[in-house]
Amino acid sequence: MTDDMTNEMAGGRRRPKLLPWLLLLVGIFALLYLAAWLATRDGDTAVTQPQTVEAEAETDVVETTTVPETTVAPTTAAPETTVPPTTAAPETTVAPTTTEAPATIGDIARANPEQFSTLLAAAEAAGFDAALDDPGPITVFAPTNDAFSSVDAATLGLIVDDTDLLAPTIAHHVVEGAYTSAELAELGEVTTLAGETLLIEADGTVTVGGVTVAALDVNADNGVIHVIDGVLLPQSVSSALTASAVTTLLALEPIQFADSSAEITQASLATLQAALELLESDPEAQLEIAGHTDDIGPADGNQRLSQRRADAVRTWLVDNGIAAERLTAVGYGEDLPVADNGTEDGRAQNRRIEFVAR
Repeated sequence: MTDDMTNEMAGGRRRPKLLPWLLLLVGIFALLYLAAWLATRDGDTAVTQPQTVEAEAETDVVETTTVPETTVAPTTAAPETTVPPTTAAPETTVAPTTTEAPATIGDIARANPEQFSTLLAAAEAAGFDAALDDPGPITVFAPTNDAFSSVDAATLGLIVDDTDLLAPTIAHHVVEGAYTSAELAELGEVTTLAGETLLIEADGTVTVGGVTVAALDVNADNGVIHVIDGVLLPQSVSSALTASAVTTLLALEPIQFADSSAEITQASLATLQAALELLESDPEAQLEIAGHTDDIGPADGNQRLSQRRADAVRTWLVDNGIAAERLTAVGYGEDLPVADNGTEDGRAQNRRIEFVAR
């Protein structure tokens, strides 16, 4: 080996070749750059995905917002739909009170015998039944069977058995013209076919003549029925009943007077007290006190005696609380006997005090 070769080899060991290393570094940098570029591209794609999602989300929000609007509309419309029927209901219930029924008052009463058979029988007995079917119009305050049953049996018997009492009693339940309960309340009073006045009160409960109206405004094609739970007695009938009660009392326990005198005996004071209580029970009764005698003695003397005795009874009753204007006293003497004056017993019956409605 020569010295030149030896030096060349020694120089190669000291200065290796740089080109391969440079190429290697360049390759590495190239790879790194490529990796970075690819990473940047992937990142851009990942960012746009949320944007796409956000866009979709925005679209969803619009749809979600639209749905409530669709739901709200029916909810708002529902109350508007239900309001008209609520408003119309009262009108429907009021209409029957003004709608004509296809039957007369008599027809309605006959169709309900469990309520009105007694009224129908009484109207027929009084000759008033045809009026219930006449064109009218009339207003009838109709007592039920129970209302008639509530009247004292003896009193009811007196009315039913006497047409002079029954006819005005039935007429007192009838008013000319058709009146609803509202119209009656506004009027405050009405005049019946008996010629007397009935007071109407409407303070929660409607009453007519002090009797409660149980059913209002039953319409018929010839008027109106108001069902009542009592029987209305005109004052003329009430007074007659009071007078009859007092007279019946006095027939059983006659008022005694001293002989040929108008002085009332002590024994008769209890009878007068009972008569006073009967008069107090009917404070509107207007009565005549009638004095009678037998035919013993002069007729004019008997008339004067009967007048004094009637006056004595009236004075006692007024002194004990009965209003003077309710009572009159008339002496009839021997003119109206009720028995034979030819017997002692008959003459005793003729010497009497009676009460008569006026």
